[in-house]
Amino acid sequence: MAAFTPGTSIETDTPAIVVDGLAPGIHSFQLVVVDEAGNASLPNLAKVEVTDPSPRLTGFAPAFGQPGDAVALFGTNLENSADKVIFGNVAAPISSVSPTRIDTTVPAGAVTSPIRVDSPKGSAVTAKPFVVPRFTVTRKLPTPVDADHDSVGKALWVSGPAPVGADLSSSVYSLSLPDGVLQAKISVGSTTGDLAVSRSVELRVGMVAHPSNATVTIFSLSPPKLLASISLKSNPDGVAVSQDGTRGLVAMPATGQVAVIDMQAMKILASINVGRLPSKVEFAQNGRLAFVNCAGEGAMVGIDVRNLKTTGRFQVGGATTSNPVQFSVTPTGFPVWSANAGNGTVSLATSATKVGTVDIGLKAACLASDEAAKSAFAAGPSDIVLVRISGSGLKINSVPMPAPGGGFHSLAVTKDGSRVAAAHPKTGTVSFYDGSRMEMLAMIGRLSTPSRIIATDDDSQFCILDPQGAAVTFLDITSLG
Repeated sequence: MAAFTPGTSIETDTPAIVVDGLAPGIHSFQLVVVDEAGNASLPNLAKVEVTDPSPRLTGFAPAFGQPGDAVALFGTNLENSADKVIFGNVAAPISSVSPTRIDTTVPAGAVTSPIRVDSPKGSAVTAKPFVVPRFTVTRKLPTPVDADHDSVGKALWVSGPAPVGADLSSSVYSLSLPDGVLQAKISVGSTTGDLAVSRSVELRVGMVAHPSNATVTIFSLSPPKLLASISLKSNPDGVAVSQDGTRGLVAMPATGQVAVIDMQAMKILASINVGRLPSKVEFAQNGRLAFVNCAGEGAMVGIDVRNLKTTGRFQVGGATTSNPVQFSVTPTGFPVWSANAGNGTVSLATSATKVGTVDIGLKAACLASDEAAKSAFAAGPSDIVLVRISGSGLKINSVPMPAPGGGFHSLAVTKDGSRVAAAHPKTGTVSFYDGSRMEMLAMIGRLSTPSRIIATDDDSQFCILDPQGAAVTFLDITSLG
């Protein structure tokens, strides 16, 4: 069987036969030879293989990287044809070429995009983009404990000790977005814990818990200043501020209560009994309904913020020992997702009387869901797997992670559920996933102990707190492809 390219001749003892315009592949012909006298031979079957010399790319490894990282391209017809390898619009250096492989390096200025090979014989483009995570790191900052996104002021408010070189009192501070420049600091005195801020243009306030001295501090976002310190019945844990800034909530595990605070009058309106060991509180967007987890009795409790009373209590995880440590609510309140670390389950409550529970095979220490509650994502502190639970039928999908999922605040997801971030404190890395296809897109490293991850309200950035590194990393979500 002869192999030749379109437009070449088949060399025979008779005058040359020219074949042109054939697609690559094996072609069969009935070959008849006619001599000068016009006598034709009997037809013979001839098979001809037509080859395409243009390069083809079938894949690359790794799937992501930073400038300077090595990348291998795989395909066919790569020898003598790879004049240029281009990441987006930036040419990359080539270290070696073979018929099936090109070794190159991610060039400076590369962005997430397909990789292209240009040659005199043609061009080839990878089917998938090579991911170049784009991020900035703000260093020499207070040890970050918790944070919340100020969507009005385009800032990230963070709780922690004072910046390096400043006084030693604890502070809350703001970093401008998207660049992460330190722009304000408010000294608040005692050791800080959970923090929350409003989303209101009219009432721009925040609140931070002081776990060691039974107080919370209310502060102004603009201008940045301390407004009041409020004493509580016991040490606070989780805090929440309504979007309009009029109400604040504080969970007090020791007394089994949630304090409701008037953020304008800066006083406690009521301390509502909710159950054993409440630790996390969260508002629905309307600000009238909130939820609190009662880890000591495996329950979630609704709070009528306007009338200062509980409104509905429901069991999650199917047992009083289910230990709901993390939950998420939708803008209207229900549905509510709950991660139950005590028995390795996740629950979905569509109302206070309709609760479904599924065993996910790991004791989830963290949970995050998309805004519509179509899916939730969970991870455990020692498991190397990310689990997605789909609301329809509580179906489970999972994907391997490069390291354990970390502790309490180690997951974040965009509102549409398309991008997920997971922190791995033991390895100093954060991995990112396509929430729909459940595949890893990228990973960044060289962090110390990434803990809390926040997706900004506009889904433009993942903000990663790194306590031991005294830093905050800001990743551009669009750079994940």
